[in-house]
Amino acid sequence: MSTCRWADSPREAASLRWASVDFSSGTITLDGKTGKRTVPMGPYLAALLGDLRRIGLAVVPIDGSKPQASLWVFPSVTSASGHIVDASAAHGRLLAAAGLPHVSQRDLRRTYASLADSAGVPAGAILQIQGHKPQSVHERHYVHREMAALCEIQNRYEGWILAQAGIEQPKSDVAKPNTINMV
Repeated sequence: MSTCRWADSPREAASLRWASVDFSSGTITLDGKTGKRTVPMGPYLAALLGDLRRIGLAVVPIDGSKPQASLWVFPSVTSASGHIVDASAAHGRLLAAAGLPHVSQRDLRRTYASLADSAGVPAGAILQIQGHKPQSVHERHYVHREMAALCEIQNRYEGWILAQAGIEQPKSDVAKPNTINMV
């Protein structure tokens, strides 16, 4: 999930269903260890997931039976659950293919938060996107960010990351938030 580290754990993303991905509002609803929560999805992530949906809708079972539409964003025909369970091996193969040293999936989450600070993203917004409870008295009692504001923050941050990497921000069908309440 390159620029959006929204999952509490790799399992939270692994069990993501297409019904939880809302391309029209630019959000993803996760069901993790702390319950359900909705997080913003930037245009780059939306484009990646859109491509994945187009190529992954028909899953051919191992037994050769008729391909079926998958309910899962990350399906697996070898898993009893129907979705991937552990992406560690694939993660390791990707790093090796790219010639990169080991970096854990948790390290990617930390990097997401650290880069946000460099990009000038409000710390409380990143904590909220990552699923953390508000840390300061100010964040707990006085700051309430609507999803439209979080989407705008995530979109700008995603654009900043892509600019640092020299990648053009794709056009997306993700809806632009109609109200921007930057608090």
